[in-house]
Amino acid sequence: HSGGCAHYMQFTAVRLWHPRLDPKPLAAYPYLDYRIKSRMKKCDICVVRNAVCLTYDDVLCYDNPSFFCEPCYMQLHYTVPDENGYAALAYEQFNAEQYVP
Repeated sequence: HSGGCAHYMQFTAVRLWHPRLDPKPLAAYPYLDYRIKSRMKKCDICVVRNAVCLTYDDVLCYDNPSFFCEPCYMQLHYTVPDENGYAALAYEQFNAEQYVP
C-alpha cells in the first residue's frame, strides 16, 4: 500500500442503527457481512498452505506453471542439508520465481 492501488466498496443496505438489532460495541464496526474470497493460490503438492513460489518448465511437475509453499518447494528441489546446513539444488531443469498474487 504505497499509493499504487485502489480499493472499491459497495454499499448495498444503508439504514439507521437500531439498539435491539445491531451490535453495540463500537469495535464491531465497520460491520462486514460479505468478503470476496481470497485469491491466494494453494500449493500444488500439499494443497494446504498458500503458494509462495512458482516454477516454469519443471521436469518433475505435471502443471506449468506449478505453485509451491516453501516447505514443499524445498523438499522437492533441494537436497538434504549437510552438516554445515547447506542444501544444494537437486536438479536444475526448471525456472523459479516468487509468487505474488
